[in-house]
Amino acid sequence: MPSLPSRQRNRHAIFTLYPQSPSAHVVVEDTANARLVSYNTQIERYGIDVGISGASSHQTLETLGRATDAGIHIPIGAISRLQCSFEIHDESKAIMLYDRSSEGSTEVFAWNQGKVCPFDDHRPRRVLVAPQLNELISMGHGDDPVKFRLIWWKKDARGRRSSYLVPNPNLARTYDIAETEKSSRPRTRIHTGMNKLIRYFENGQIGTGKFGAVHSAIDVDTGKPMAVKVISRPKHATGHDGDAFFLAVKTEVETLKRLVHENIVGYIGCNQGIEEYKIFMDLCAGSLRSLATSPDPLPTAITDVLLEHMLRALAYLDSQSMVHRDVKPDNILYRRIERHRGQHSYHFELGDLGLCDSTVHIQPGVAGTTVYMAPEVARQGQPTPKSDVWSLFMTELWALDVKGFRKLEHTLDNLDAIFNLVFASLEDSRVACLKEMAEADPDRRASAAQMLEKLFGSDGSSTPCSLAQSSTQMMSMSVPATRRPRSRQRRQRHPRLAPAPGTSKSPLPMARRGTFSRWDREGSSTNGGTM
Repeated sequence: MPSLPSRQRNRHAIFTLYPQSPSAHVVVEDTANARLVSYNTQIERYGIDVGISGASSHQTLETLGRATDAGIHIPIGAISRLQCSFEIHDESKAIMLYDRSSEGSTEVFAWNQGKVCPFDDHRPRRVLVAPQLNELISMGHGDDPVKFRLIWWKKDARGRRSSYLVPNPNLARTYDIAETEKSSRPRTRIHTGMNKLIRYFENGQIGTGKFGAVHSAIDVDTGKPMAVKVISRPKHATGHDGDAFFLAVKTEVETLKRLVHENIVGYIGCNQGIEEYKIFMDLCAGSLRSLATSPDPLPTAITDVLLEHMLRALAYLDSQSMVHRDVKPDNILYRRIERHRGQHSYHFELGDLGLCDSTVHIQPGVAGTTVYMAPEVARQGQPTPKSDVWSLFMTELWALDVKGFRKLEHTLDNLDAIFNLVFASLEDSRVACLKEMAEADPDRRASAAQMLEKLFGSDGSSTPCSLAQSSTQMMSMSVPATRRPRSRQRRQRHPRLAPAPGTSKSPLPMARRGTFSRWDREGSSTNGGTM
């Protein structure tokens, strides 16, 4: 191929297509593609660089076809005018291959030790391409299909807005499984609808749980980012223990499917096996614990929004007669919402609903993490929605590191020590206004809906009117008479997003700040000065 220039690979290329058939070499030699051709000295072969070019859509990396205005021109009669395209998934930035041919003649294969996940005839003809997955593509039928191997330089299209190739001038613009005993009673299937088997590609482990691990993954058929919770039957879970294991998984899956709220992690689906279950959920950036990477307290601009979002989640669970039973920093997830000019904010979601259960069927007993556990639960009492409110208060103490709680977290193993910390923490202006959440007596403790009304002037759009009315009655006794009365007319409210760290504006409405004179009086102190 002496007529082609020995140009080095474009540094903005995400991957390069290297010919694997005679017809593919014809494509590389075509003068219409010369602007994209580079030479790889390691494999001594010419290829076509693929990255952002002048394609018609900002989500399209490149189009391939027989048409003269295709991004990569394929001058072969058996190829459709628009054969296929590489598209960027907006959320995951993964690369999807779309078969746009009239006869469905685009196929994918594995290369060497890689994996293959072909097009599914019962789904839209699109499939994920990634390093070690679907690295060989074939276009057209006959004895000489156009075959290219993909060699990757970047794993996805992140940061693509500042990376451009030469535009097309033709365009006008975990556990071993043991034998188990026969179940003592017939099992019922997990009721999740008639969802198809979810095909996914793992990106790595992001956490572990009691029965398995959690991985980040991408849906091969849609490109959507997901968290995959792989739950394996414990090795010695046989007989009644096996039934208990299945019931726990069944409860978690059916709970996730039933609960739909913007501050509760979203459920996608479940692949159910005999000894292993895979639960697919929306992928978040990380947990509250991982967000607090430094020993310093989180800014109140973030913790105030954390509080509002979690109160909304708990109020919703209460309205569904559900108790979470394990509210703590590890089970609160966050999303980083990108704003203009590099700014970002946060959105929080309550996750890990494995212990979540109906208040009708819940049994007394210890459930949750000791230091975050409500006193009545620690005393073998029955968990209630107000138990979750106590746990959220303890989580706020952790986020703000009140009285050095983070260092003491794993040493507080009895109620007396926990009570001492709670009482001392109420002297801190940042949490003094949350004292109703820290009542030892659950009958005197505020509900999530009541705290929403007190702090944010809202009972949550998903909370029943009965809870809203009881909230108004309670707060009429606890709020000073100087507070301006609020309208009884219900209005739709949207949860706010936490400002980026470093902003000086508090996300709390004036209603919260004005209710407690101590908050205003000490707002500029060391404890409250991080806003």
